[in-house]
Amino acid sequence: MGDGLLLNKVGAANVRKTIGDELQTGERIFRRLLEQNALQLAQGARILSADFAFREALATGDRATVMSALTNHGARIHANAMMLIGLDRKIIADTTQAARTGQPFPLADLIAQAERTGTASVITTLDGRLYQLVVVPVLAPIPIAWVAMGFRVDDMTAQDLQKLTGLRVSFLTRQTGQAWKMEASTLPVEQRPALTAVVSDAPMGKPYGVTLGADDEYVTLVSEQLQGKDEKVIAVLQKSLQEALAPFHQLLRNMMLLSILGLVTSILGSYLVARGIARPVAQLAGFARRIATGDYSNPPAIRRNDEIGDLASAFDHMREGIVSREQKITDLAYRDPLTRLPNRALFNEHLAQALGSERRKGRPVAVLLLNIDDFRSINESLGHEAGDRVLNEVAARMQAVVRRESDTVARRGGDEFAVLLNDENADGAVAMGERLLRALEAPIVIALQPVDVRASIGIAVFPEHGDDAATLLRHADIALSQAKKTKTGHALFDPRLAEQGLERLSLLGELRQAVEQEQLMMCAAWRREGLAVNFSINLSTRDLLNPDLSPRLEQMLAKHACKSEWLTLEITESAILDDPDHAMKNLDRLHALGFRLSIDDFGTGYSSLSYLKRLPVDELKIDKSFVFGMVKDSDDRVIVRSTIDLAHNMGLKVVAEGVENQEILDALSELGCDVAQGYLISKPISAADYGVWLRESPWLGLRTTKPVARPVRLI
Repeated sequence: MGDGLLLNKVGAANVRKTIGDELQTGERIFRRLLEQNALQLAQGARILSADFAFREALATGDRATVMSALTNHGARIHANAMMLIGLDRKIIADTTQAARTGQPFPLADLIAQAERTGTASVITTLDGRLYQLVVVPVLAPIPIAWVAMGFRVDDMTAQDLQKLTGLRVSFLTRQTGQAWKMEASTLPVEQRPALTAVVSDAPMGKPYGVTLGADDEYVTLVSEQLQGKDEKVIAVLQKSLQEALAPFHQLLRNMMLLSILGLVTSILGSYLVARGIARPVAQLAGFARRIATGDYSNPPAIRRNDEIGDLASAFDHMREGIVSREQKITDLAYRDPLTRLPNRALFNEHLAQALGSERRKGRPVAVLLLNIDDFRSINESLGHEAGDRVLNEVAARMQAVVRRESDTVARRGGDEFAVLLNDENADGAVAMGERLLRALEAPIVIALQPVDVRASIGIAVFPEHGDDAATLLRHADIALSQAKKTKTGHALFDPRLAEQGLERLSLLGELRQAVEQEQLMMCAAWRREGLAVNFSINLSTRDLLNPDLSPRLEQMLAKHACKSEWLTLEITESAILDDPDHAMKNLDRLHALGFRLSIDDFGTGYSSLSYLKRLPVDELKIDKSFVFGMVKDSDDRVIVRSTIDLAHNMGLKVVAEGVENQEILDALSELGCDVAQGYLISKPISAADYGVWLRESPWLGLRTTKPVARPVRLI
């Protein structure tokens, strides 16, 4: 009997220690699961914020579409709360409570954190309910709004966590100066008030015993605070001591039965049992401690057909379950769920590792960004399921081309993929880009319908295009934009592209400031001074399709005492082709008002002669890309000659852009071009200097021997 009582005491002590180790391990898994939920929410929010239709609806103030997008996307990722917050911190749309629209977002500190780090997450109460929320910006390309997504933290959430950790889980909150409140729990309802009452005095982060009923004693671990200054949120993890002691109780009953057989048998049996129990229990305790530190290797080799064997088997099953869950968590964090390719986070890790390794060895690293051209039309015409199949097929073909184990193919999100090539220079990277494009040439058959998929690739190489991961990715993205713009399939980063981008941003900023401060001055003063000056004005696609364009221009002519024939309105081919019917109606109205109409950058688009002959235009402008090369490239010269002949046969005047030297001007003269424009005639000049130039420039005295001059632009 004495040995049995001792065993019971030793067993209880060991079980308490084992449960304590399990709670420590369970807390670590619990926090990993919460982090994974936050990552899932952040990824879902980024996918929504990157959606073009959503950003367009936001930009145009289409609240119905914004609300529909929030609702549908929330249902897709099983989010319970979806909110859109404006830059003024006021709620634009809310799927949980429409009445909050227009009110300040209650978690302003969360947006402030997201401004600093790019994303922010929190577990907090909202409308009296506990949520896990994530906030990310909507970029275009700078933040234009904020998206908040959240999962409800309720009894079902606690039950899901219990399945993954094997522990009882409770969530409690407390406002400053108030008592703890139970928000969600797997405990029976009758035990919850007792836990709420004792949690105030509990030590944070250390296992301790607590009795919540007549016979229900739990070993309990209170997590470190999950949120707060004004509101505290904690999680309480528990395991029943009675359930854990059940194998030992059965063992004790067996030992007591054996003791009746006699003193000798009792002594021998006690010795054998003690020897057979203490060692495996110690092994199991040591194994539990290793699990608590994250070491899941070398499970104890205990093969017995008794309770100790069952306990050892249970420990092994627990180890396998933890390993499996951590693997799933890792996959969710670092794998794209659709294609199973590495995601953006894992690709960035591989890139950082490659740069560190190859920098030490003095070897290059290449980054290729691949984007599917016009992928949105596939989703719109065939559905998102077809779009997913296209993405999977593209991923498979890319993996078939990129075969080295040292290289990485990843999906960065949406229809954008990335390739990392170790020890590969620019020539090798370009060759790889060409092989990838060839791999996509064969149509992808979906529901017996062949889908033609084309892509564009931007390439940047370490170290010549950047010394760190962020710079390489940014420069590869710039090259990708250039490949799309030039429709060449792939492009290697050119430093001039970055400079042009900065210049464009600077110019846009200066133009915006000039418009706001009314610094742009033209239209009628020179005419009053006797200077017969005509001006050209570029119309955007939005302008051309605006039904109010004609009456607005007519009002402005009257306001400033200008005549329509003084102005030439320049339009691009692409602006017409976006909506030919509406565009032509507006052009007919403008022509009827007396404006001269010009097609800008002719030859760079895809317009047909059937459209051209119907347009009420007066001139064509040949794009400078053809004019630059016409002296040395016979193909460009043929294009320029054909364009001039075509325009003249249709009764149109021809303007050549980009005339920068006398050789080009002479060649244009031979071909019969009407007007030349470029730096040879004049660099950009101020309005004041332009008046002097008009009076004194020798170019304006030319007649028929050479094209009439037109300065490049005014500043």
